[in-house]
Amino acid sequence: MAVQWPWYSKAVVYKSIVIKNPHNHARRPQVIYVKAYQNGQQVILHRITPTEGAVLEVPGNSTPESLGLPAGWQSATMYVGPTQSQIPQGAVLVNAIADADIFPTELANLHKLLKQLKEHWPALRVLNWPEGIMKTRRDAIATAAQGMAGLVVPHTVRFTPASRDDFMAHLKARSLAWPLLIRPAGKHNGSDIVKLDSAADEALLDSFAFNGQIAYYATEFYDYKNAAHEYQKIRIVMIGGKPHLRHHIIGEEWNVHMSTRKNFMLNNPTRKETEEAFLARGMANFAPDVLTGLSQLHTHLGLDVFGIDGACLPNGRLLVFEVNAAMEFITQDTTAYPYLNPHIQAIQQAWHGVVESASRDV
Repeated sequence: MAVQWPWYSKAVVYKSIVIKNPHNHARRPQVIYVKAYQNGQQVILHRITPTEGAVLEVPGNSTPESLGLPAGWQSATMYVGPTQSQIPQGAVLVNAIADADIFPTELANLHKLLKQLKEHWPALRVLNWPEGIMKTRRDAIATAAQGMAGLVVPHTVRFTPASRDDFMAHLKARSLAWPLLIRPAGKHNGSDIVKLDSAADEALLDSFAFNGQIAYYATEFYDYKNAAHEYQKIRIVMIGGKPHLRHHIIGEEWNVHMSTRKNFMLNNPTRKETEEAFLARGMANFAPDVLTGLSQLHTHLGLDVFGIDGACLPNGRLLVFEVNAAMEFITQDTTAYPYLNPHIQAIQQAWHGVVESASRDV
């Protein structure tokens, strides 16, 4: 069976997916990672190894392969494009197209395709259905999470300004409260964000290229520093609806990201001990209703694996910065932080359980 469909809306490119006959191929448990690439998109080369070849990163895709697979499993990665791909019956498809801002068209098309495949192949098992990914835009999460138990999600809006003046006009019309965090849609690192304390700071927006085509998010800033005047950013990895703490990075400024660990924690045993103790307590750090809120969020998204960046507030509530499946779930050098390893292993084992469970349904 072949399903043909237009993949790119602005190019005459077609994608065929052929389901192999299982009687002609060995039945080994297999995962197919489905990823996307756009013409002209920047690709990041991480390294070249004798065993793996070139290790590439295409922004907008997640890296679930870093979680590994159960013993005896094999995997393959399929990028959307003009060539024909084959999926053996019995394979578990993992949708790794993970950013709703970068790949909205690709996610919508993949969802349609998978629904078509499901009609012909009822036992098809897909992890991280595209429909759930499309719900993870920052503004969509801010709206959907209102009223979810134990979660604090600041008001967020999305718009596509043509100029700085146009941007400021949008802000004025949206009834947002200062300060505000501004970032381009599809950007997640700490260097692509600007904090405006008031309209008087609008000159800071000149670092952005407003052209009426790039969307931007404006989010109300929630000052989350603790009694010690430090900022503590956590990552929760949700797998199969269950939360797993990934890290607890401590910083002296509000913009906490991975480089903060090296600059502020590496040579400070006390901060490392604080992180280790926080991770050891797990979800006991939070108010009891946070577990209810996370369950509600999982039900809303329907995703098998995704991440939450945020902070644990003094009252135990979870301040949510972002929710998406494009985060790094485990990748990090833990040489200086060996206490992270048991938590990484727990995340991997949970994922292996989800994959094995999926394969039993195929």
